[in-house]
Amino acid sequence: MFTPSKRLKTQVLACFIIGLAAISISHGQSVDLQSAALAEKVYLHTDRSNYVVGENLWYKAYSVAAQTNVLLDRSKLLYVELLSPESKIIQRNITRLDSGLGHGDFILVDSLGVKPGRYQLRAYTNWSRNFGDAFIFKKEIDIISDNYTATASEPTNGDELEKGKKNNQDTAIDIQFFPEGGSLLEDVSSLVAFKAIDRYGYPIAVKGEVFAADGTAVAIFKSKHDGMGAFVITPQKGETYSAAITTVTDEKSTVILPQALEYGYVLSATNNKEKKIITIKTNQQTLDKNPEKPLTLEASVRGVSYFEGTEILRSKLSAFILPPNSFPEGIAQVTLYDGDRKPQSERLVYIENEKDFTVTVVTDKKQYLPKEKVTVSVDANTNDGKPLLASFSVSALESKAHTANTMNISSYFLMEADIKGKVHNPGHYFDVNNPSRKQDLDLLLLTQGWRDFLWKKGSELKEGNSYKTEKIISVSGRVHDGIGGTAKRLYTVSMALTNNGKLIMTNTVTDANGGYRFDDISFLGEASLLLNTQNDKGKNKGKLILYDIYREPIPVDFSPSIGASFNKERLQIFKEEIFKKNILFNVPSKNMLDEVIVTANKVEQKPASIGRADYVKVMDEKTNRFSSMQHLIQFSLPGVIVSGQSIGFNRFSGPALILLDGVEMDAAGLDGISTDDVDRIEGITSAGTVVYGTRGGNGVILIYTKEGTIQNQVRTAAFTISEEIQGFYNARVFYAPNYEDNLASKDSEPDIRNTLYWNPYVHPNETGNNQFSFYNSEVSTDVNVLLEGITVTGIPVVVNAAYSIER
Repeated sequence: MFTPSKRLKTQVLACFIIGLAAISISHGQSVDLQSAALAEKVYLHTDRSNYVVGENLWYKAYSVAAQTNVLLDRSKLLYVELLSPESKIIQRNITRLDSGLGHGDFILVDSLGVKPGRYQLRAYTNWSRNFGDAFIFKKEIDIISDNYTATASEPTNGDELEKGKKNNQDTAIDIQFFPEGGSLLEDVSSLVAFKAIDRYGYPIAVKGEVFAADGTAVAIFKSKHDGMGAFVITPQKGETYSAAITTVTDEKSTVILPQALEYGYVLSATNNKEKKIITIKTNQQTLDKNPEKPLTLEASVRGVSYFEGTEILRSKLSAFILPPNSFPEGIAQVTLYDGDRKPQSERLVYIENEKDFTVTVVTDKKQYLPKEKVTVSVDANTNDGKPLLASFSVSALESKAHTANTMNISSYFLMEADIKGKVHNPGHYFDVNNPSRKQDLDLLLLTQGWRDFLWKKGSELKEGNSYKTEKIISVSGRVHDGIGGTAKRLYTVSMALTNNGKLIMTNTVTDANGGYRFDDISFLGEASLLLNTQNDKGKNKGKLILYDIYREPIPVDFSPSIGASFNKERLQIFKEEIFKKNILFNVPSKNMLDEVIVTANKVEQKPASIGRADYVKVMDEKTNRFSSMQHLIQFSLPGVIVSGQSIGFNRFSGPALILLDGVEMDAAGLDGISTDDVDRIEGITSAGTVVYGTRGGNGVILIYTKEGTIQNQVRTAAFTISEEIQGFYNARVFYAPNYEDNLASKDSEPDIRNTLYWNPYVHPNETGNNQFSFYNSEVSTDVNVLLEGITVTGIPVVVNAAYSIER
């Protein structure tokens, strides 16, 4: 009888019978969502997987506790990156996370480096970098032009197979065999799963026979789904077996099966009326060698143990039932250990639980006219009639722009994140309308298996690790003497941050190492940052160092896949649909347009105004020429008085602080500056002078020289830093026309949108309902409304609806 460990919080009632054991577990281990060791797992729901150059990619981010899939309010900064086919990061968004949720978009235009090809979208937090590549979200997307064709680096399965046949080339079939439980065991009947792929990683259909060394056939097999299948064999002592394989294109190969062990154990799993039956098998020689030795069985989901029991195996066969409602939904790892805690066998099973809620998506009609208004109702309620606490995101898109069975939030959180390698058409295993999905998923678990993901090392990951949780944007750095690097302690560092017309001013004092830090900074988009340091006498002194505000990106390991994630058929349909719409609505192909050469004057990047300048004078060809800088300043800024070698504002009694490209100087130092080199002059006389300390008490005059001038090239401000910095990505709002608006109705541009609607935040109200509307394009087509999201208890949700647009 399996005796549960006392250390578990699991309550177990077990009754073990020879041949069958029934185990009931009321609940699993609790998980501390505030634990420093808790890993984060991120998923991005995108509006589509296929795009056209010039379109927008929209995404919603879900960050959850990896062990429970519950939304995790931990990291606030999410790095979302778009990687090109050349394995370069071409766009990077700093997405703000609130309670584990965030959203954003990418503009897929040529001017930003986007060209046709296969791209990778990836997302991660700084904290998740502690746990390795397994916790980095990755998704491949295809971007085409309206006359896009596959390139040499993107072969198609059928075309390449045909090419190989014509050239009498070997298609390099890769077939692997996976004994259930890990190993074959002499004299024990075992299930052997297999998976066959071609040289490009595509699943390939095969069939074959298994032969003993003397040529006797002992089993036949045939792939059932995506190159996967299974057969049963009872290995005999000392025997060697081989498999003769034939592909659908009549290519043949032979593979030697794994050698059976003389001693050991085999875990197997079967379904009986929705019950998971786990069986421990062994042979007589193992029982004779290990009499009265205990075995420990552990069952866990996402690294959390929900059962651990011990028994002494006295027969060659022993079985028990895994009650699904005692485990959270997902992949359960069932492992058998010997008395020395060495794993002997392992089996993965998928636990699917009955939902205690219902989510529906319903359109007010099944058929619409072009440009007609569509109203969608989302109802989300528990089985006892209460509103479901959940967060959803919704996209509505043309059916031909939708890749069926692609990655979704259920397949990722419940399966893909726990599986080795890429999964071909992951949505296939979570399509409730697919009658074979459970059997196919079991084959996938038998072949691609499970990876440890550092679950067991999680307790060792503390906040002291090199990658810390990022709660908010921080500006930090160091002040030293500028010569030998000696730290400047107790220096005052002032910061001015201008963003969207708002000014944030604050200061701090350096520590014993000269370090300074400004925390709790939050802003959207671009901001102008000015830092200034002064000694205890209020003089501008010290060398300012500004550390990188954000972490460097993780190394790029992306190589455009030509395998499992590439759905050739759906992409070809999408390309043809784009071409047809362009012809139907007389939209010229980008490659059909005449070449246009665009010329423009160079736009020079100038330092931005800090501290809300009260006066700004930008020089241009109409500006009068002056023989001296003193006269130019007096002309440019009202209220300026020039007296000998002193320049000041008439409202103050002393001379103004003068900064030339950020470097302080006196009025006499301006004599060597040509007025023709000046780009603009700014004056600050109000509250904005605070950031300059007591030195700015009589006003500040800022002089900026033109790009490329000697002054601009050689001057650096040791005690001042002025930079443009990026805050959280300022996500755009999805635009869709409103055809009840007369202006939209009169728009002459054809409406041939591929994504008709995108909403990253669809939340049920107090009655469990959320209703929204949008307008169709003018294309006659079928439309899919796709909802993804997650409940407050960590259960992923995927629901689809469909309708048609007909003239």
